[in-house]
Amino acid sequence: MDLPGKILKICKIDNLSFGKFAILSGADYLGVHILEEKDIGKRVDLVKKLLLLGGDIVIVTKIAEPSQLEKIINLYTPKALQFHFAPNIDLIKTLKKAHSDLEIFSVITNELKLEVIEQASGLSDKIIYDTSYVGGTGEKHHLDLLEKLNSITKSKLLIAGGITLEFLMKYKDFDVAGFDIQSYFRENNSFHYDRLGAISRLIKGPKRGMLSVSITDLESVDVCVDEYEKSSHYDYHLDYSDGSLYEDFITDKQQTLKKIGSTKGVPISIHIFNKNEEKIRKLMDEFMGINGNSISSFFVQYFSGIDLSKINEKNFNLVISIYYKDLGDYLRNWHNYTDYLSIILPSDDVKRTQIILDYIKQNQWFFKKEIWFDRELDSEKIKYLKNNLDIPFNAIVGKAITKNKNSINEIYEQLSV
Repeated sequence: MDLPGKILKICKIDNLSFGKFAILSGADYLGVHILEEKDIGKRVDLVKKLLLLGGDIVIVTKIAEPSQLEKIINLYTPKALQFHFAPNIDLIKTLKKAHSDLEIFSVITNELKLEVIEQASGLSDKIIYDTSYVGGTGEKHHLDLLEKLNSITKSKLLIAGGITLEFLMKYKDFDVAGFDIQSYFRENNSFHYDRLGAISRLIKGPKRGMLSVSITDLESVDVCVDEYEKSSHYDYHLDYSDGSLYEDFITDKQQTLKKIGSTKGVPISIHIFNKNEEKIRKLMDEFMGINGNSISSFFVQYFSGIDLSKINEKNFNLVISIYYKDLGDYLRNWHNYTDYLSIILPSDDVKRTQIILDYIKQNQWFFKKEIWFDRELDSEKIKYLKNNLDIPFNAIVGKAITKNKNSINEIYEQLSV
């Protein structure tokens, strides 16, 4: 389930890795705080890098002096300015006259008069409906104004203040433009990649054309973590198997735990191979306890007889991984279970999956969701899949690719075209 057409703005971006993940997750706007005159000049390098990654930057400020705002516009070249104070009609008119391409975001609260809101709405590109002008409080929204606003204002309205996954599930049918989220993604100076992953799937829909880089076979992940912001992949991917499902595939538990702990600050998906549903749940809890904020997705390996309803039916970041030979069995039993699937291909020759490719072609209605392909993929195999499938998909690449950063970027470009 998603909220098609809704805008997602993520506020207070002050970390490049999280900003990159937000862009790849489909965020429409990234809010960067330059609140006071003393802040002008800060985060210039961050904004430049986010712009190169394709982010649309909104500078959030409390500055109302036109000459200082001109400095901000010239220095940061943002997509928009967001004024974190009651709408100043004359200021909006002045800026719009001088910068016709600059978007203006005005913030409204329950305390404002309706005529001021409507006047600001007529001049602004977006309206942020927040609980107050403090910001980042996580205070839950009472939404008192919604029924009073006209359709034009609602078409520009982004709700802010205490937005959570539960809030979005409850108010998914709101007739507004979208949502502006800040505090839900931040906790104790760390970033919730897990929450952003879930909300982006809900608001922006399935992941398309994303690249995940496996760190299962790497002895150390420190270099990968340091280089996440410099490369173009969506997240890292780590397998854990104790041999209960595939006796010839075993990964070291302590090494797995160490890698999970070492990837704090970057997104990671964890692929669990286990033949017991209760054990899978316990492993998920254990891994979340080490580094829950960074786990963007859990992949759970499918096998004949597994009861997927016992895993975690409320986890919006749960991807079911299926060995290509088991795909038919899965679809006979669980075709309504999830919109997120990973298909493990044969490692030696992707062409051996022709029967599966034919099946996908014949059932495209089902596979136009979030599909990942896994198992020693490289540029040639991805090219073959693209030439033989008329569906968007994502790819997981392994150790042969991680040795060459250029290969990661080249494959991402190939996927995203």
